[in-house]
Amino acid sequence: MTSIPQTSWIFVNDGSTDETQKTLTEIAKNSNSEVIELPSNGGKAEAVRQGLLRALQTKNETQTPRWVGFIDADTSFSPKEIPRFLELATALEQDQPTVEAVWAARVALLGRDIQRTAYRHYVGRILATLMNSAVPQLPYDSQAGLKLFKANPKLTQILSQPFKTRWLFDVELLQRWQATTGSPMTIWEEPLNYWIEAPGSRITFRSYAQISKEIIQLFTLKQA
Repeated sequence: MTSIPQTSWIFVNDGSTDETQKTLTEIAKNSNSEVIELPSNGGKAEAVRQGLLRALQTKNETQTPRWVGFIDADTSFSPKEIPRFLELATALEQDQPTVEAVWAARVALLGRDIQRTAYRHYVGRILATLMNSAVPQLPYDSQAGLKLFKANPKLTQILSQPFKTRWLFDVELLQRWQATTGSPMTIWEEPLNYWIEAPGSRITFRSYAQISKEIIQLFTLKQA
């Protein structure tokens, strides 16, 4: 991935005490890569927030980012999707200049290889319906871990404070955007060509209970 032209990579070690830091340091020997080591485990939401904030920092006039984003560090995504999404984002700057983000969607269309358990899919659709009441115009698949955002001061402002949710920070980000700008974030949702449920990534009943609590929390934040 680090060999993709005109990209910079930030690897976030979320307080891991195993060999993660050593592995990331080795990977980040490339000139276009760096590692952020967080002092303690703050969860995915905080790791993503810290990574995006670092990516939004302008290093010099020739390295001002146009797009920033994140991808889950598991084996669910094909590396081929990354340059495809970057090319799409670049094309949308010309064809759809109002688009402010490109989000991946796990949709089992013909010709695509999307391997997801039926149980997880249907429970996810129920939760998505509930979340849509808290955040209008919610994307079909708000939880796919490949997202790009146009780099701008509004995004930096929205990321300035830690997220209150751990599982649904993507949705909370959209909620913050609308509260800050007065309008929903304009998202281009792009179906993935490949996605497979990574080993160990299954969500338990306990996790779904926590997600349900966070949906209620989103309604509270909406009213605040």
